[in-house]
Amino acid sequence: MGTRTETMVQPLLPGLRLPLVTGIDGDGPVVAESACEVIGFRDPKRRYLHAEVLIHQQADHQWIWAICYGAEESGGGYLPGPKWGKFAACREDALVFALDELTGRVRRGARATPFARKIIAWAQAKRDEVSA
Repeated sequence: MGTRTETMVQPLLPGLRLPLVTGIDGDGPVVAESACEVIGFRDPKRRYLHAEVLIHQQADHQWIWAICYGAEESGGGYLPGPKWGKFAACREDALVFALDELTGRVRRGARATPFARKIIAWAQAKRDEVSA
């Protein structure tokens, strides 16, 4: 098991969000979904979530995040954990980073299908809410 080093990245511009830079423990644990705050998108015509962001505050007060999605032709996801090296200083930053990651993955993984566009629109609207 590796050691974790932490460095706080100072923003160059006020309001600029930057993730915390920290060492990755590739053998580290993940957090159960039941212990996370889940923000999800569900198409009203369907019964299950098609895109979700999971965020969790660790004991050291850093926030970690993960994403999960399913669009017509692509999908994927993972649970949050220090093993991924995705750390944020506050809840809002973790949520913004997760929504940006989700948007990027859906854009790269799915053709511009109507459902992929709905996921992207939802993620961008959520991001705008957090950034306002």
